[in-house]
Amino acid sequence: MSEIPPPFPEPRAPENFVAPQAAKLPSGMAKTTFFLGLFGFIPLCGLVAIILGIVALNRACGCGKRGLAIAGIVLGAFCTFVLPALLVPAVQRSVELANQASCKANLSGIGKGVILFKVESPNGQYPKDIQPLIDSGLVHRGAFDCPSAEPGHRSYFWCFPKDTRGLSDRAFMACDLKGNHPGDGRAVLYVAGIVDFVSEEKFQTLLAGPENAEFARAMKAEGLE
Repeated sequence: MSEIPPPFPEPRAPENFVAPQAAKLPSGMAKTTFFLGLFGFIPLCGLVAIILGIVALNRACGCGKRGLAIAGIVLGAFCTFVLPALLVPAVQRSVELANQASCKANLSGIGKGVILFKVESPNGQYPKDIQPLIDSGLVHRGAFDCPSAEPGHRSYFWCFPKDTRGLSDRAFMACDLKGNHPGDGRAVLYVAGIVDFVSEEKFQTLLAGPENAEFARAMKAEGLE
């Protein structure tokens, strides 16, 4: 009868052996990453959150605190790259709408000044140019500058009528120059003192009307359209 072989000896760890432990993510860095990500809309905070989060993740593997670092990276990336892409066009559009409102207010002020000049004129005549309006204090010089136009460039074209008898209320007295509000249109001032913002297509249609023949000739004479 064969003998049963002795059992294998249990493996023993070498003396002074220390079992490796999973690296721990520094909780302070993870929290800092997360909170910087929350405030990523502040300049540089989002970028710093991304960098700290990457550094923190590279120092650990399988740690429970990784969630804070990952969340901080995601928030930082969103606030740094995605949020501006969403907000910038909306802000630009809001600025342009505000400029359009300011532009209409300028033309409205010019229209009121022209009407007051006519009322105060001994012969009930309209001003020939803008200088009498400025000299008399009826219109401030800044009213002739469209906020959307390039600084130092002419903003408006004006051609004040000699007589409004027989003129339609849709006859022009002043208007934006083309390009002040790209893609939106122009603000126009009618002889009745009414201001409107119209598309470029509608402006050209009104300009071609018989009531605006003199205005169109004056624009063409100055090389404007």
